[in-house]
Parts: sequence; structure tokens; C-alpha cells
Amino acid sequence: MQEWSIHLGQQLLKGYFYPSSPKARYHQFTDDQSFGLVLALSGDVYADGVKISPGRGRLLPVTSSAHFLIFHPGTESILMLVPGTPGSFGHSPNSQDVFTLSTVSLYHLARLLILVTQVPRSDMLLQPDAVVLVRCCFCPQSPDLTPSIRFDEMYRLVNTLFTINGKVNAKTTVSQLAVSSQLKTYRLQQICQQAFGLTANQLLRFMKMNTALNTISDPSLTLAAISSDLGYSNDENLITAFRGFYGITPHALRKALPHLQYAATGKL
Repeated sequence: MQEWSIHLGQQLLKGYFYPSSPKARYHQFTDDQSFGLVLALSGDVYADGVKISPGRGRLLPVTSSAHFLIFHPGTESILMLVPGTPGSFGHSPNSQDVFTLSTVSLYHLARLLILVTQVPRSDMLLQPDAVVLVRCCFCPQSPDLTPSIRFDEMYRLVNTLFTINGKVNAKTTVSQLAVSSQLKTYRLQQICQQAFGLTANQLLRFMKMNTALNTISDPSLTLAAISSDLGYSNDENLITAFRGFYGITPHALRKALPHLQYAATGKL
């Protein structure tokens, strides 16, 4: 089990990640100051005797009594102890209901787990995903809906996006993104449409142009060097792609930057 905590103002959100184990396990806890969110990633989890299947979650009410979690072999799950009352995060489901995690929930859950396990700790990085995830769980999908995306699929894609962020160039392809994410190309397209409202090509274009923006904003780099690093055959191809995406040429952007209070991050 891996533990972490996130400061939310003067309060503390506690999280527990239970990785896969070949043996069945159980966990007992008591917390009369927080409500609990049990989220099943793979395998079945039983929370106070109620079965939670993969891709689903359940709210555990604030109580002075003990809660019992039972994990079947091969199960991965997350428990979050959230301070305050469910009402502070919006409408909450009945504590007896098991709900289906939305695509948005899966995305922020994957980001949160990656940040907790792979990235140096920073509450500033963890807070947004934790808060959005909790809020999403209080506007859940119906329990009878079958999750359209598995958590492991979302995790692999988000992990790949973390890895290639800032490194995507003109030669990066959808096929390469699919292979890195261990997904079939058609499945990658489905997940991108549901998670981001974009095709995989549109997502890659956004990432390529974001990389270009970050490098062009550095006045110490020549446009020729940037074009080469980003995989463009010449400056004109980069200028055309950049202007088509941001509506401004790299040269015009560099002239304007000293007079801007912020630099735009691009448009979809």
C-alpha cells in the first residue's frame, strides 16, 4: 500500500493506493472527520460488504464506526479520505450506491496516480486533479452503465502523454502514440474522442504546437535550430504550421512577447 496526502487549505486529503497482489487482502479504517471514496481500478473490491467492480466507485459516509475493505487477488484500487462533508463538493450520490466512473474521472485518476507514484511531490500539481476527481464522483454515471474505457487503457495513454510532453515533433505519428500506449490505433481514436473531444491527430497537433510555442518563446534559440529540433524540413514549414495554429508567425510572436503580460497556450 502506498500512502500520500494533499493539503486542501487547512485540511488534509489522504490517499491510499493498493497495488495488485496475488493474495486476497483486507483493510480496516476509522475516520470520523472525512468521507471515503473507494475506486476500483482492476478486480473486485468489497466496501462494507458491497461489491465494487472495476471502473466503479462508492462513497463511504463519515462515521465513528470502522469501515472494512476486502481486495480480491489481482485487485488494484484507491481509497481517498476527503475532509469536510460531501455537500461541500456538490451533489453526492447515495452512500449505498455504486457508481460508474466517468471518462473525465478516469483521466484525472490516472494523472493523480502518475503524479503520486512517478513525479516529485508537489501539492500544487496534485490539488487540481484531486479536487476535480472528487467533484466528478459527486456527479457520477448510472451504476448500470458499463465503463466504456478501462482504467488501464487510460493510464497507459496518460502515462505516454506525460513521457512525450515537450518532445513531440513534426515526425511524431498517431501510430507511434498508439504503440507507446499499447493500444490499437482505432482504440486510441475512441479514447481520444471520449476523453478530449479530439481525434488522435488533433491531440498530437496540439502537443506539437505547444512544444513549438515553448521553444519559440525562448529568444536564445534560432528559428533554424527550432525547425530542425521539431522535425521540420525547413523554416517555412514551421512558420506555416505555427501561423495556421496560433494565427501569428513566430517572428511576430517574438516581437510581441516583451509587451505581453502572458503568452497564450494555443487553441484547439
